[in-house]
Amino acid sequence: MFNIVDQQVGKKGYIYFPFIFIIFNFILLSNLLSLIPFGIALTSYIVLIFFLSISICIFIFFLGLIKHNVGFFKLFIPKCPFILLPILIPIEIFSYIIRMFSLAIRLAANILAGHTLLFIISSFSVKVFSMKF
Repeated sequence: MFNIVDQQVGKKGYIYFPFIFIIFNFILLSNLLSLIPFGIALTSYIVLIFFLSISICIFIFFLGLIKHNVGFFKLFIPKCPFILLPILIPIEIFSYIIRMFSLAIRLAANILAGHTLLFIISSFSVKVFSMKF
C-alpha cells in the first residue's frame, strides 16, 4: 500500500499515508466483519458511506485550499477557448461535487450486489441439497 501512495502522490504524499491506511483498514475490516455469520456489513449502509465520502472530499478540498491557496481553483478552469468558460466551469464544479456521491453509491452497490449474490447462491444450494432424488 505504501508503494501505491508513492506512485500516485510521490514523496510529498507520505504525510497522508496514515490517513489513507486507516480508511483502507476501516473499509477492509468492515467488509470482513460481514463475513462472520450474522455479522453486520457496515459498508452496505449508504449513510455511513455518504458520511465517509463527503468528509474525505471536504478534507481534500480544504487541504487543497491550504496548500495551493487561490491557485487550487485552477482545478475547475479547463484549458479551452475563453467563450466556453462560462459553460464549462459550472460543469467542472458539478462533476467535483457529484464525485462524492458517485464514490459512495458505487461502494454501497458493490457490497449490496455481493450480499445479494451470496443470498442467491446459498438459497439455490439449500434448495438443491434438500431435494430428494
